[in-house]
Amino acid sequence: MKSCLIYPRIEDSRSEQLMFEYLGNIIDKEFIITDYIKNKKKGFASETDRCRYVELYERPKKKPIFMYDVYKKIEGTIQYEDIDIIHDYFYNSILSTALHKALHKRKQKYPKVIASVVSRNIGWFKEVRKLEPYPSARYSYLRWTNIILEAISCKQADGIMVNSEDIAQDLIKYCKISPSRIRVIPNPIDTDLFQPKNVKKEQLGLNPDENILLYVGNVFRLKGIYDLFDALSKVLAQEPNTRLIIVGSIHKEEQQYLHNYIKNLGISDNIYFIEHMSQDELISYYSASDIFVFPSLSEGSPRAVLEAIACGCPVVATNIAGIRSLDNCNEYISFVNIKSPSDLSEQILKLIHNTDLREEISKKGIIHVKTEFSEQRIAAQMLGFYEDISR
Repeated sequence: MKSCLIYPRIEDSRSEQLMFEYLGNIIDKEFIITDYIKNKKKGFASETDRCRYVELYERPKKKPIFMYDVYKKIEGTIQYEDIDIIHDYFYNSILSTALHKALHKRKQKYPKVIASVVSRNIGWFKEVRKLEPYPSARYSYLRWTNIILEAISCKQADGIMVNSEDIAQDLIKYCKISPSRIRVIPNPIDTDLFQPKNVKKEQLGLNPDENILLYVGNVFRLKGIYDLFDALSKVLAQEPNTRLIIVGSIHKEEQQYLHNYIKNLGISDNIYFIEHMSQDELISYYSASDIFVFPSLSEGSPRAVLEAIACGCPVVATNIAGIRSLDNCNEYISFVNIKSPSDLSEQILKLIHNTDLREEISKKGIIHVKTEFSEQRIAAQMLGFYEDISR
């Protein structure tokens, strides 16, 4: 089997990069089309004759990867190689694939096309936005653009890969996609990189006597961030020596409202915002924090939750399909109802007061993530999907 993957900025996604390199080593050949390889001197250590990177541009260009350049690169690749699968990992580039497929529809054999859908778009419009209306016109515009591209992609594709059951059900219910064309395959996690690190709180400039809560991700309403603030105020009533560290950028339209909100709650002194952090620093914070909190209202397969678990940080998260699928047996994630600050604070306090419980679920989580979400295991699941689609 030979495959052709379309994945912009693959260097920025180490886990996916390793996963596709593993995949390339268990099939006959894989071509990975990306827009620009910024670290050309370092290159890709795992690139072999069976796994080959194809760069679209010699330098960065402000040019969408789903346009004519991808179409031409696919055309050239198919001309010289007997490709079985074209996999658009970001579904908006499927437009170029759809164009090429339409132009060659008279040919008896054409590669099967798989699209990946990695977030809830039509599901956001139909369900999620009602939970927490978001005032940003720009945010709504981007979502609408994604909905249109997603619809085109799913209609054109022979198979659709999603990373959560929520997304699969959205496509079945609202886009009328046959379940047989959809496969749920979660995100991988690089457990060689994300693993517990022996870091003390004081090494990060934190008070060793404080309970450290950590949140990692974009900061806006659909992430349940205001539920987290309300929960923190309840936690502080019992455990005043608690600090919440938020790693992620705040949407511009949200900044003033957010700061006024935490000021009115009187919790400003107990929240520490960090907009950007290197991967090594992030691993240190995962390892040193007492609890990772993730009260999101909608998710695909959240990478931050897997990273926290892999680093041994106990997790409190909302009971939604994208997160629940990471722990179907309720062994190492403490689940709470969405939009329930009381549930959130209760679970946080439970873990703060029980060190043994934190250690127990930490050990279980590390073992499970290593066995179930490694790049090798996810690559094997993907190969199975490729084989089913190719039949």
